[in-house]
Amino acid sequence: MKLINVFALGLPLYLVANFAGANESKAKVWINGDSLQQVCWYQDKKYSEGAIIEVAKLTLMCTRKDKNQPNGQLGWLKLDDKGNIIYPTQKSKISIK
Repeated sequence: MKLINVFALGLPLYLVANFAGANESKAKVWINGDSLQQVCWYQDKKYSEGAIIEVAKLTLMCTRKDKNQPNGQLGWLKLDDKGNIIYPTQKSKISIK
């Protein structure tokens, strides 16, 4: 009896799902696994986190833009002479008016 109920309820749903959009074309989407990885770009080349490049006498590292966000966006940040990352200065407080 349960099998008949499942078939009776499932068949109309199957028919609607498969034939309602019969005239519509189905698009295929291909996702490259690399597209999900965060990278830094320079001159049309991808660089992974930790990559170091030199541009116009500046040493830059591909790293998190904000040190307080471990899953944040990557970006090019300057390195000092000792190889330490120079983070942009942030305002100490936010005021709402």
